[in-house]
Amino acid sequence: SHDKITAHLAKKLGIVVVSVEYRLAPEHKFPAAFDDSITATKFFLQNAEKYNVDPARIGISGDSAGGNLAAAVTLALAKENNLPKLKTQALIYPVLQAFDFKTPSYIDHGHLWPDTKDMMVSAWLWYLNDDVSFKEVFKANNHTSDQLKKSQYAGYVDHKMVRPNLRPKVVTAIKKADIKFPDIPNIATILDPRFAPLMADDSDLKGLPPTYMLTCEYDVLQNDGIMYATRLERAGVE
Repeated sequence: SHDKITAHLAKKLGIVVVSVEYRLAPEHKFPAAFDDSITATKFFLQNAEKYNVDPARIGISGDSAGGNLAAAVTLALAKENNLPKLKTQALIYPVLQAFDFKTPSYIDHGHLWPDTKDMMVSAWLWYLNDDVSFKEVFKANNHTSDQLKKSQYAGYVDHKMVRPNLRPKVVTAIKKADIKFPDIPNIATILDPRFAPLMADDSDLKGLPPTYMLTCEYDVLQNDGIMYATRLERAGVE
């Protein structure tokens, strides 16, 4: 779906562009798309010189679901010690979290086509467990327990990051092993940064490459991008 734009970028900028044809949900649930993306990225980092590319000048980018995968791959590769480091990540209206579907941008713009709240929740469920019977549960934020809503993960999507006049959310750090989840298939995955990069712990954000973040004003995903950018800045990322 992105062949024309990637070809245009390669020609216009004089760069090598590698576009990953990752497996799609709902036929292939998480972590298929992530696995394909990180495998392709590792291969290119290891073999860049064969394509006349300087391995020290490789960046990663994606839009929407591709932004999710770019952010997730960047987080995962930051922990790799035997590969060249990514020089930058460019995230274009990325999909970053399935924890809170009542952020201000979901509330304000959830009725707007094409990325309505209903559509976004369906897409997350296709990727998670391919069971859209839980759509209304997710839309109402009933897929997270009261315990989880008071945890550090709730702090990762604190609305104060996009509404400075609000009081900061008071949270209590808990271990994943102690979290009680609703009876929803694969629900614990919503805290996995490979699935939802905004759920990465603060310590995992330190040392990530310089980041370009693009969000759209009238978009349910706007706050996801702003929150991630805010947390990256707090972690010292340029």
